[in-house]
Amino acid sequence: MGAGLAVLLGLTALLLRTPLERWSFDWPHAVQPETQITNVAIVFMDDISHTRLNQPYDAPWDRGIHAELVDVLTKASAKAIAFDDLFTDAGTNPAASDALAKAIRGHPRVVLGADLGSGDYYGLSSETKVILPHTNFLAATPHWGFVQIKRMSMTRCGSISTDGKMCRA
Repeated sequence: MGAGLAVLLGLTALLLRTPLERWSFDWPHAVQPETQITNVAIVFMDDISHTRLNQPYDAPWDRGIHAELVDVLTKASAKAIAFDDLFTDAGTNPAASDALAKAIRGHPRVVLGADLGSGDYYGLSSETKVILPHTNFLAATPHWGFVQIKRMSMTRCGSISTDGKMCRA
């Protein structure tokens, strides 16, 4: 009888574990007033953009286009610009790469994307190597962040600072 009750309680705790864990995070958000975010714009590299700008699907976009975007956002007084694209090499067009670096230097808060380098989207690989933006672009801004986070890292860490060196709980 006691063993059966223990198994029943164990199964109940196992099945209810996830909702109870999430409740502690969800409840405070459920009672706070709704916040309207009106000052954020997301620029997508979607199918329409690929077609209109004549950019390839299987290769990096012309960095001159990224430079123009940074210039336009700088003139529009954007508070920050964040890329989830990787600029890990010098690029095939030196003039376009130089224009992008110059545009990045012209804005105080451009955040570039870095990669964990495992090549494993699902986070199953235990081997990772941080791949930073190319030095030409890092010389233009000190700000970078990961474009993907391994699930195990988030479980252990909580968040990673933009310099990738600190782990905050």
